[in-house]
Amino acid sequence: MNYKLMACTLLLGSFSSQSYAMLGKKLTPAKRPAIKMEEGAVEEFETTSFSFFGKKIEYEKLASLMSTFPSLSKLNLANGQLGFDSMRTEEMMLIINNLIHANNVKVLNLSSNGLKAESFESIAQCENFHLLSALDVSGNQLRNYGAEIIAQFLVHPDSKIEELSLNACDLSAQAIAILATALASSKIKTLVLDGNQINGVGAKALGLALPNSQIETLSLAQSFLDVGTSMLDLAGGILKSKIRYLNLQRSGLFDKSVIQLLINILIDSPIEYLDLSSNMIGKESGIVICGLIQRGCKLQELDLRNNYESLKLVTGEIRQAWADAGKNPAKLYLSK
Repeated sequence: MNYKLMACTLLLGSFSSQSYAMLGKKLTPAKRPAIKMEEGAVEEFETTSFSFFGKKIEYEKLASLMSTFPSLSKLNLANGQLGFDSMRTEEMMLIINNLIHANNVKVLNLSSNGLKAESFESIAQCENFHLLSALDVSGNQLRNYGAEIIAQFLVHPDSKIEELSLNACDLSAQAIAILATALASSKIKTLVLDGNQINGVGAKALGLALPNSQIETLSLAQSFLDVGTSMLDLAGGILKSKIRYLNLQRSGLFDKSVIQLLINILIDSPIEYLDLSSNMIGKESGIVICGLIQRGCKLQELDLRNNYESLKLVTGEIRQAWADAGKNPAKLYLSK
């Protein structure tokens, strides 16, 4: 039977365990916000998929795609070793640039390709990147210069990028600050910054930028957040933002910093999902959480697993407050 070829999904390379931002996973506890990149059929359209399972991407095959497939909605080049051949990195990027424009690519995954800061010189020439709706460059060493290039794409007047994953990109607090300056002028709704050195400078910059951004999903897992005034700045920005999903898993948070954060963001903010798992939260924070639930916070899903043992002393009270508030008990996650 013949079907009209309406959409094609190109999957060149496999996903690594570290590249979790574009895996199409649901917003479940201990999972990262997902930029959908599923294999299989696109609804109502025939889909063609190719996968080299992380093998080196062949230049000639990549170049031939433009004429072979007139409509590619998703281009997955994860683990394709694009950054390991300096002679062809620039040529590859120009081919990708042309594919985005000519083949209507909307979702691009370049995660774990060994791309370093200097590789982004060639990316800077790809004027069509702003046509993407989702971009994943996780697991590459962007650093400050790479952050500047990404920021340029975000503030482009025609930029359509709504989902951006920068997990484990060796971003310093200064690089985070560079990206933060672009958020107000961007259309970004999902931002993944897991595994970067956000620290105080980055937290403060994000706090200032978030109220004027469109971000609804923010993931800062394993991001080495500081306590003190920087945490208050971040909390203030979150409170005034549109964020509904907040992931702070494994961020080195303990009672003092968590209490500062919770008191400032959970009363009047629209946050519905909060992941505080695998931090250093104890009984003191648990009491505050219980009180906030009783006061009517908007949380619909909360993950407190793998924290200090002392938190278990108040898990009964937390469960009861959650139930009394009419919230789904299956959406509250506590260590046994």
